[in-house]
Amino acid sequence: MNRFLNKLKLKHFIIFMLIALIVFFAILLLFGFFYAPSKIEGKSMENTIYDSDWLIIDRTKIKIDQLEYGDIIIMRGEPKKFTLLKFLNDSQFAKHFLPSAIGEDWIKRIVTVEGDVVELLNDSIHVNGVRLIEPYIKERNSTYDIGLIKFPYIVPENEFFIMGDNRLGSYDSRNIGSIKSEEIIGTSNFRIWPLTRFGKFD
Repeated sequence: MNRFLNKLKLKHFIIFMLIALIVFFAILLLFGFFYAPSKIEGKSMENTIYDSDWLIIDRTKIKIDQLEYGDIIIMRGEPKKFTLLKFLNDSQFAKHFLPSAIGEDWIKRIVTVEGDVVELLNDSIHVNGVRLIEPYIKERNSTYDIGLIKFPYIVPENEFFIMGDNRLGSYDSRNIGSIKSEEIIGTSNFRIWPLTRFGKFD
């Protein structure tokens, strides 16, 4: 009888471990390919996103026909680096699956899309001759021409004009021009930390 009970317990244990492994790999797949937690570094998106906020990055919405005005995007910057586990820096698997800070990558907002004519008039953005209403920016009338881009600027095909919400502290399309759609690696509109600001944002 004891032998039978032991076999039953072992069988249940094996089934439990198999289920746990399936769940583990399902979560790994989900967060590795479709979603990922990332810590924000920098103040270019205040007052929407703050330094040290943790966001969920959605890697599914990256095609040009899925992106639109106002979307917050993450674009590829310098290669990611681990500071503590430096031996992982040569592993593409680790860089893809393990959470790391968005310091090298950029997080900005899509301001205009392909074909738009962008102008900076009276410290505000005008798109196709109409002033853009931007309730999300940190300070009103603070969008200065700070880079090498000459305005009016026509956004090329398959590209986006991006800016940080903190216009006085953002390096963006005013400096480098519009970005190609293939440079975008994800979007975000959900914060997981701190808990006082947990949830969706615009």
